[in-house]
Formats: sequence, C-alpha cells, structure tokens
Amino acid sequence: MIERRGALLDAGDRPRRAPLGSSRTVRVGDLQKVGALHPSGYFDVALINGVFGWGLDTLDGQNEAVEGLARVLKPAGILMLGWNTDRSSDPTKLLAIERFFVPSQRSGVERRIVVPGVTHVYDFLSRNNS
Repeated sequence: MIERRGALLDAGDRPRRAPLGSSRTVRVGDLQKVGALHPSGYFDVALINGVFGWGLDTLDGQNEAVEGLARVLKPAGILMLGWNTDRSSDPTKLLAIERFFVPSQRSGVERRIVVPGVTHVYDFLSRNNS
C-alpha cells in the first residue's frame, strides 16, 4: 500500500515502484495493516482495486483489511472495491463489510457496476456509523 497525498495505493511487495511522490507523502505497507498506519477517520475515500484474489486471497486477510479500512475511513466515508468474480468470492458477504459498511446511498452513485465482457465488478460502500 502506498499513501500519496492522502490516497492509498497497493504496492504489493515491490517497494521500488513506490517513488510516486516525496518521502514525506509516500508510505509502503501491507493493506491488512492499514488500520495501524493511519489515525481513525483519516480518509474520505478508499479505492481498493485488484487486490482481493490477486494476493490478498484469504477470508481472514480480507476481513482484517476491511476492518482496518473501516477504522481509517471517516464516518460515511466511501469504500470503492474492485474485484473479479473468477478470483474472489463476493467481498460484500465478508463479515467485516456486513459489520462496518452498507451499500452506497449517495445520489448518482451505483451500488455495483459490472464491467461488460470481463469478470470485474466495482462495489461502492459507505462506512456506517457503528
């Protein structure tokens, strides 16, 4: 994971790909540990794309990442989750998502977008207030 100007990007185990900004704004780490890397309520939005099923494969690991994301997102913050139906089970069924998130209720924002012709799906979730 890389933080650049308040955004999180997955860097996998390749820190050499991290030079996207200054050493003051780039942070490389494990998405499963995101909850320990930032203060509570730090982000408005988190975009997680191509991680579940592409390295973060276990349900325990995915739940841990979602719990951490719930911690670092502001109340009503948005989690945009991109995943592939042939690489991962539906992450909206994860216990951590059911506990901390609800489908997005924002006007003009789809709850789920299925990309035609491929297995890619985007889910848009809002951090609940519990």
